[in-house]
Amino acid sequence: MDFYKALFIVVVLIIVQSSFVTLIQVKEIAPDLVLIFMVSWCIQKSRYQGVLLGFVGGLSQDLMEGGLLGVFALSRSIACYLSCSFPWSHYHQNMVIFGINIFIASLVHQIIYLVVVSQNAAGSFFKLALRYGIPSVFYTVFCSILIRSITGFLKKKYNKGSS
Repeated sequence: MDFYKALFIVVVLIIVQSSFVTLIQVKEIAPDLVLIFMVSWCIQKSRYQGVLLGFVGGLSQDLMEGGLLGVFALSRSIACYLSCSFPWSHYHQNMVIFGINIFIASLVHQIIYLVVVSQNAAGSFFKLALRYGIPSVFYTVFCSILIRSITGFLKKKYNKGSS
């Protein structure tokens, strides 16, 4: 999948996440579908492509959702860079390694995002991290493994049927 297709999917996921993710959110905690896709795409590409998708996709999210301009661009760029940089990221077919990669990327994204947001919001960084950040990381990991399992099952099913 080339960069422009991936960027189009990111924009669609931003719209889906801002519109429909409330259907699966639990007490204001929602999975980060955009980050799941970005990491899934980035671990199969080079660092340059990963950082570029993280930055452009994050900037798109900043522009579409409002708020502080550049927060998502920064946090997503760093998360994608790290996802491409781990020496074991080429084992992306392994579900445990994929889950660890999503966990680290989501944790880094949440830390950067909450450090910036806590400067302008009521409540300290630690209070926001415990209430929203950490639960969001675990919910994102859970959803990513669920999505990865379903897509893996469907790929096997339809590849087996077409042979």
